[in-house]
Amino acid sequence: MPGIASLPVAAPVGQRPRRVLKVVFGLDCPGSCPYCALKKSGGFPRARRTRLDPSMAEPKIRQAAEKYEISGLEVGAGETFDQPELWEWLLALNGRGLNVPVMAFTGGLSKQTPRVLDAIAASPAPVLLLFSYDGRRSERNEGNWREVEAAFRTAKARLSGVPHVTLKLTACVTPRDTRHLGESFRSLLDLDPVPFAFRPLKRSFNEEEREEFVRQLASFLDEAADRGVRLLRAPESGGWHVGLKRDWTCHRLGVSLLPDGRFTDCYVTWYCSDFPTWRTLPSLEGLDRFFTEAEAPAPASCSRCLDVFDLCNLCPAGLADFRRSTGESFYDGGFCRMVNRASLLLLGKALEERPGLEVVVRRGAVETRLRLEGRGLVLSGPNGNPPLFVDPRDGHTMLPVA
Repeated sequence: MPGIASLPVAAPVGQRPRRVLKVVFGLDCPGSCPYCALKKSGGFPRARRTRLDPSMAEPKIRQAAEKYEISGLEVGAGETFDQPELWEWLLALNGRGLNVPVMAFTGGLSKQTPRVLDAIAASPAPVLLLFSYDGRRSERNEGNWREVEAAFRTAKARLSGVPHVTLKLTACVTPRDTRHLGESFRSLLDLDPVPFAFRPLKRSFNEEEREEFVRQLASFLDEAADRGVRLLRAPESGGWHVGLKRDWTCHRLGVSLLPDGRFTDCYVTWYCSDFPTWRTLPSLEGLDRFFTEAEAPAPASCSRCLDVFDLCNLCPAGLADFRRSTGESFYDGGFCRMVNRASLLLLGKALEERPGLEVVVRRGAVETRLRLEGRGLVLSGPNGNPPLFVDPRDGHTMLPVA
């Protein structure tokens, strides 16, 4: 979630570690997303036809619940709605024992969607259902946007009377998408006039694409605000303190059960990162050592990041896919500046509702303070020391990221 600091990896003495339990039904998916990291990874083919067996998985889930304080369930990998019987089994198991919130993605076009939505609606547990749609002019959905929008409307109507289910649009942005970003984002807002989530994919955005991304995002945020929608909102009262995620911690907070019955620390990292098989274990014994190891050194540039909207998904899996796609070892400075400028646009639009409010953005021990001044922001701290005036719309503005 944007602006939420990571939970500590180590639990206090006498308490069980908190973990999200990530359950993978199977790894094959009929979707045709052009940016799918799963289908390009080395780990995918070796298990693509494997299906999770409930009779094998249920005792393993119970073992995980005994060892860890399970804070939520995540259903992942591919289009999980193609497996309605596994959804029904897992939701029933959750209701009988775990009773924790559930999160999953869907593209909406599975033929089994009505059955899965019925199971979700009947389950008493809170469910966050993230509906993947990149917009009408997007690289991914330009050929099927009518079907996807119809599927979203159907899902929204089916879940409209179910208070424990949250249905939220979420979009990815490819370099090619920057040409029509405003039009695509307007189509999301037309479809559901509430805040949605978005993220630029880890690819090589050239200078023209980066400028187009920022320019069209700025124009869209102005238009959305005129319609009463802000993708990021300041608190209505009191101060505003934002804790950013630390580098590489997200995957170390989850326990993943793979379709073959083995455990790993994160299924996303496993199937997207050409993960070595030794990173999966037949039991929970020995798994904790993965949670205490840093998967990659934290680059110095991340200490100055202002990414309050999680536009840059710090994740070893995403980093491995970036390396495969670009040949670069890490995000170039242009990508980092693009993410920071987009974050400043979101912050500035949020601060318009409370003139004079200062937001404190903190990652670990690094702190940056921001306040709105005219069309730009004044930064003090690591990104502005002495205080620096930044207009994120200006591609020539000074914005250090290293």
